[in-house]
Amino acid sequence: MSGSRLWELFDALVELEPDEQRAELERLTEEGSTLREELRALLARPPSGFMERPLLAPEESDFLTNFDSANHADKDPMIGQVLVGMYAIKARIGQGSMGVVYSGEHLKLQKPIAIKVLHDIGVSPEDLERMVEEAATVASLRHENIVAVHDVGTHAGRAFMVMDQIHGVDLQGWLAYASEKHCFESGSLAGAFRKYVEQELGRPCTGPLWTRPYSEIATTIMRTMARAAEHAHGRGYIHRDIAPKNVLITSRGEPFLIDFGIATLSADKVSQITRETVKGTLEYVAPEQLDPETASRLPTVDVYGLGATLYHLLAGRQPFEGEPLQVFQQVLTSLPPGLRSVQPRVHRDLEAICFGAMEKRPQDRYSSAGALADDLDAFLDRRPVSRRSPTWVGRVSRWCRRRPAAALSTVAVVGMISFGLVSGSLLLADVRRVEAADRQRLFEGSFAELPLLTTLDSDARFESAPFPAKSDEALGPLWALLVELRPDLPMLRWYRANWASQRGDLVTAKAALDALLERAEGGAMIQALEPALTSLDAITRNQLVPADELPAATTAFEHAIVAYVAIRQRQHGLGYEHLSRALELEPDAWMYADLRSVAGLESTSADLCIEDAVRVEDYLKLPTSRSLHVRAFLTRRDFPERADELWLQCLELGGDQHQPLHGRGEILFRAGHFDEAAVLLRRAAELKPESWRTFLLLSRCAEGEGRFADAQAALLEGMGNLAPGRPAGVFQPMSDLQIEQIFVELAWANQLVSAGLHSEAEVKLDEAEGWLAQLGEAAAAWRGGVECELRALRLVIDEALGRRDLSQTLARLRGQHLLYLRDSGQDASSLISLHLGRLLMRTGPGNFDEAEERLRFASREDSLTPVASAALEQLAALREGSTPTDIPEPEGDL
Repeated sequence: MSGSRLWELFDALVELEPDEQRAELERLTEEGSTLREELRALLARPPSGFMERPLLAPEESDFLTNFDSANHADKDPMIGQVLVGMYAIKARIGQGSMGVVYSGEHLKLQKPIAIKVLHDIGVSPEDLERMVEEAATVASLRHENIVAVHDVGTHAGRAFMVMDQIHGVDLQGWLAYASEKHCFESGSLAGAFRKYVEQELGRPCTGPLWTRPYSEIATTIMRTMARAAEHAHGRGYIHRDIAPKNVLITSRGEPFLIDFGIATLSADKVSQITRETVKGTLEYVAPEQLDPETASRLPTVDVYGLGATLYHLLAGRQPFEGEPLQVFQQVLTSLPPGLRSVQPRVHRDLEAICFGAMEKRPQDRYSSAGALADDLDAFLDRRPVSRRSPTWVGRVSRWCRRRPAAALSTVAVVGMISFGLVSGSLLLADVRRVEAADRQRLFEGSFAELPLLTTLDSDARFESAPFPAKSDEALGPLWALLVELRPDLPMLRWYRANWASQRGDLVTAKAALDALLERAEGGAMIQALEPALTSLDAITRNQLVPADELPAATTAFEHAIVAYVAIRQRQHGLGYEHLSRALELEPDAWMYADLRSVAGLESTSADLCIEDAVRVEDYLKLPTSRSLHVRAFLTRRDFPERADELWLQCLELGGDQHQPLHGRGEILFRAGHFDEAAVLLRRAAELKPESWRTFLLLSRCAEGEGRFADAQAALLEGMGNLAPGRPAGVFQPMSDLQIEQIFVELAWANQLVSAGLHSEAEVKLDEAEGWLAQLGEAAAAWRGGVECELRALRLVIDEALGRRDLSQTLARLRGQHLLYLRDSGQDASSLISLHLGRLLMRTGPGNFDEAEERLRFASREDSLTPVASAALEQLAALREGSTPTDIPEPEGDL
């Protein structure tokens, strides 16, 4: 048996669980006991030496970068050579600034490998050998996110490295694609990134990484790379060339750091830094690496590379751009442009993290790659980070530290000029204008990041404590900042008062309300609501005062307050009316339009909500979490892909929020991507446990994958989390969840019937009828149809267990279908049609046409498509070689 067959089977078996491996090994007896024993030995423990670290499934057509090997194979003398008698070079598949990548084979192990042959760097054979010995120590480095180097050597005066072969694409390719397609301008980055990876690798992207917003995808990748670098640093290894070209991403969202050891091979050439030596990575090297006297090998050079790579991923451009000499000088002396000035949608914490990693002086950077990873973790968890973005004062002070002589000269010159100028007041006015513009930009960006339903999630109809959104929890400092930046906007104080009230911070709530009264804003309206908002009783704070019992509104702000209370009490039409009146009184008050866009979503004015959303975006000059949600909500049916992009942007701005996570999950569910939908819906459920609709969708995802026990568990969890105190006049979701339980039991029973487990199916039918009995009259209009489907499945079980004959079963099934049509008011039952089709197949060719018609109808139901399709295949086989049966065709429908 060939070695290639051995490794082909090994690659397949290594992915299986131990019990599955043993079963598959037993099935290999036909191929020989020797092969089976070799596989058993390989799987028993990690092989030593080269195979110490299991290789990922290789594909010769992909490694590091895509490369047109056809244009170079006939010209490359390395093709066909064998290095050190062990590594055969087969094809050229990639090229970088340091060398050429080939696919190859380990001749002894007959295992595919990747070989990187470095360019001739012009050193003596002795120096080359010494560098190879130094780099060989890197081969001992093992980490799940570092591409392992298995061997290092020389061939014809050139160094080479033997590495794992990874089916992935590098970030440099993605960034080039994003620039060419203007992805950063369009804002649809997450979808474009995923599309690019799928196109390059020829396989769908799976895994939780691809369900997140782009900024979190980039942050997660670099957090993982920082952890990998920290692992290497702890063992004495420094990469010194961390850049987008050296980070791979697979279709499963797994990032890998590559080329550890190549920086070591070129370390002694640092004193001769040229564009050739650092081609493609000069923009990412730390300043101290460009100093020929020091050429630092401290771990902080990798911290800089990680920060510069994250900057490029977020900004869509390199930290420094221009000719090589210009970039060289900028790396030494300048800070990159502010990240948010390039991409305003980037969160300020990410900007702070990037600059914290890219400080010019090593002692000012993160002290380690692990410290950088900790701050990236904090951002992903929505916790405070340890750094702050540099202000213009900070930029000036950094420049002074880098160029003290120039700074002193500048100060002297400025001092003399300032002393002689009589127009100092003009300069001061300019400074004030700049400061005002900075404050406005800070306000715009901060307001845009507010969660879309901040303070509105808590339903005032319930006799319960407030249950505000978890995405609101850390907003205290942000509300204080917004009020400080724009004290002229009374709605900000009103929002802050409600935010504090919902969290039991009565001191802050009262202070915000008192400030409104002192400014004569809200008047009698505030006085009427203050007792409820500052009450020690949580239920009173939640329920407020009924909107129709508030004093008559006379000002625009008072109309807005009434509207806010109405929205909290889910009277969206009333809220829309009052906000429209507020905008008539103050047409330029964009915050009222912002709130009206929410009220309109659940009213008859939904088609006008986008106009309000655009109005807010025009004022702020950027989208907000709320405006993006409004647009996504209204386009989700007709343009689901566009809605998904908008919800992604919404998550990037305001962090994890229930509504966009649920919305994206619903889109993926409708597209049949149940596993990805479930990831998003679970995150949504954790943020808002009382949202029964999310648990219902989670249940349907599990049901779509045939995991009926999980489907039941999700529904029971939703029932347990229903918000207490729901008044009788409010829609009761318990009935919907109970009805869904019946559907799950019915689908589960049907699957058991298809598998021939009729007794087990009967148990599930009994449970379904138990849920049906709990409904009472809550779903009278719906009850008749589901009762017919339950009785139909029980008929099928009775026939299978010999309790009634086929002819009688068919007749009764037809009768149940007629009752279903009468009681449910729907066209037909897909489930009863499936039963009829499968039984009609057994009655002979005379009924094959009707059987096919019934089965094709049933196959339109997503949950029934697999079993209906299988039945249609059986029917096609019967048509080819069938003979009439002895079972007569039943007469009539009853």
